[in-house]
Amino acid sequence: MIKDLEKTSHKSLIVKKVFILLFSVLTGCDSDEVDITPPVLSISPVAMDHVDSFIPFGAELSPIQKNPAIEYFTDQADVSVRSVSEGVVVDIRGNPNIDDYEIWGRPSDLSKWLIIYDHILNIEVSIGDQIAINQTIGTVGLNNRTELQINDNQNLAYCPLQFGTDSFTQQHLNFSENWCLEETVIP
Repeated sequence: MIKDLEKTSHKSLIVKKVFILLFSVLTGCDSDEVDITPPVLSISPVAMDHVDSFIPFGAELSPIQKNPAIEYFTDQADVSVRSVSEGVVVDIRGNPNIDDYEIWGRPSDLSKWLIIYDHILNIEVSIGDQIAINQTIGTVGLNNRTELQINDNQNLAYCPLQFGTDSFTQQHLNFSENWCLEETVIP
């Protein structure tokens, strides 16, 4: 009788442990949980001493469209575009009307934030690559320009300066105080 009780207790204990493990996996360890940590932008995408002019975030592009990015125009065609933060490359796509590319990155694989580098040539990264701050990802696109756009997973674009370190912000403010005409726009 005692041996039967011990067998039952042992089986019961195993069943409980399996149940607890299964419950933990299914409820507490959700690997698809969205990372809401905002990106931290540490460096401008192009060296500011090569920037000639810019189109600010929120500038009117048409009566129904505001600029969802900061657009940098440089003094040379071979200016490197650098990663503004750590992250992972999630997409590289061609621009439909211009013969250059977009590189899409996220601060982490499950981040709700998307960092888009638009108008890039001579791409030096691939989809899935981990990128470091200040890593060269390519060169400026056609017409010596590139764009930096920060979107959330609700299709809203934010002025990049909202995510900048003091150094990032100061690099921009030393050039102009008018980088952001809006806080957010719909891309």
